Amino acid sequence: MMASRLRKVVFYVLVLAVSFVTSYSLASAQVSFTNDEPQFIANNPGLAFQNFDAAMAAPNTLTTCTGPVDENSNDACFQPGDILPGIAFSEIPSIPDAPLLVGENRTGNNNPANILANNTFDDSLEVTFTQSPNAVGLVIGCLAVSNGCSETVVVEVFGPGDALLGSTNVAVTALADSFIGMVTQSPITRVNLDINMPNGQVVKSILNVRFGLGPEPELIPTLSEWGLIAMAGLLGIVGFMVVRRRQLSA
Repeated sequence: MMASRLRKVVFYVLVLAVSFVTSYSLASAQVSFTNDEPQFIANNPGLAFQNFDAAMAAPNTLTTCTGPVDENSNDACFQPGDILPGIAFSEIPSIPDAPLLVGENRTGNNNPANILANNTFDDSLEVTFTQSPNAVGLVIGCLAVSNGCSETVVVEVFGPGDALLGSTNVAVTALADSFIGMVTQSPITRVNLDINMPNGQVVKSILNVRFGLGPEPELIPTLSEWGLIAMAGLLGIVGFMVVRRRQLSA
């Protein structure tokens, strides 16, 4: 009789523990990252595609744009309509906000034509969204004063309330051919690009962006830190009860 009661207590305690401490969250801080561009495109068909080819920057040129660069831009870089609705490019925290449009092979960098970069070395380059995409893919790089670059760009993803949803590091070069894709449960409001431990006079660059609504990633059941503590405590209680019962029956 006593053994039967104990088994029931143990069973209910374990059920309670699992239901209490199991929380549903996404791996990698709510963001699923990938460097596989073809697979990202296949998994997220129909995303809007933004590049800067409409500007047709001349080789080896730098043109200072009026920021933010968006659908209303009307300056030496872009005309209205060159940038899609729902997306904008800024230099943070520079005042005035003045990103650069860069032509092909700027001072020996061997970079592709028509890339956007930040103007001030210490600033970050930021992409903001107003149409609540949950899938964003960027092709990014770096640009040095001369003779190319090889850096690590820190990619930070933000959502509603300017909450940080996740971050990752991406190795880039002046070729601007490094892809980083991200899919989230929450709407993405902005993506910030910065260089990890800047190595001299180097800026970040963007070749193109895909954005829109993709399928939401599946929730993965995980145990939070407090959940693990609670589980350990409950299992300890169960263990104590078992030992106590054996002592009483001895």
